[in-house]
Amino acid sequence: MELEFVPLMAQGNMDISQHQGTWQGFRRFTVFGTAAVALVLILMALTLL
Repeated sequence: MELEFVPLMAQGNMDISQHQGTWQGFRRFTVFGTAAVALVLILMALTLL
Protein backbone atom coordinates (compact mmCIF):
# COMPACT_ATOMS: atom_id res chain seq x y z
CA MET A 1 0.00 0.00 0.00
CA GLU A 2 2.84 2.39 0.81
CA LEU A 3 4.21 2.13 -2.74
CA GLU A 4 0.82 3.10 -4.16
CA PHE A 5 0.71 6.27 -2.07
CA VAL A 6 4.18 7.48 -3.12
CA PRO A 7 3.09 8.83 -6.56
CA LEU A 8 0.02 10.40 -4.95
CA MET A 9 2.19 12.13 -2.36
CA ALA A 10 4.53 13.39 -5.10
CA GLN A 11 1.53 14.61 -7.08
CA GLY A 12 0.28 16.47 -3.99
CA ASN A 13 3.68 18.12 -3.53
CA MET A 14 3.66 19.21 -7.19
CA ASP A 15 0.17 20.61 -6.67
CA ILE A 16 1.41 22.69 -3.73
CA SER A 17 4.37 24.03 -5.74
CA GLN A 18 2.02 25.00 -8.58
CA HIS A 19 -0.07 27.05 -6.15
CA GLN A 20 3.21 28.45 -4.76
CA GLY A 21 2.30 28.18 -1.10
CA THR A 22 -1.36 29.15 -1.35
CA TRP A 23 -3.66 27.73 1.31
CA GLN A 24 -5.80 26.07 -1.37
CA GLY A 25 -3.04 23.72 -2.48
CA PHE A 26 -1.94 22.98 1.09
CA ARG A 27 -5.48 22.31 2.29
CA ARG A 28 -6.22 20.12 -0.73
CA PHE A 29 -3.08 18.06 0.01
CA THR A 30 -4.00 17.81 3.70
CA VAL A 31 -7.58 16.76 2.96
CA PHE A 32 -6.37 14.16 0.45
CA GLY A 33 -3.83 12.81 2.95
CA THR A 34 -6.49 12.58 5.65
CA ALA A 35 -8.85 10.78 3.27
CA ALA A 36 -6.10 8.32 2.31
CA VAL A 37 -5.36 7.53 5.96
CA ALA A 38 -9.08 7.13 6.71
CA LEU A 39 -9.44 4.78 3.73
CA VAL A 40 -6.56 2.61 4.99
CA LEU A 41 -8.08 2.49 8.49
CA ILE A 42 -11.46 1.48 7.04
CA LEU A 43 -9.86 -1.29 4.97
CA MET A 44 -8.00 -2.56 8.06
CA ALA A 45 -11.22 -2.54 10.09
CA LEU A 46 -13.05 -4.49 7.37
CA THR A 47 -10.29 -7.12 7.23
CA LEU A 48 -10.41 -7.49 11.02
CA LEU A 49 -14.18 -7.98 10.88
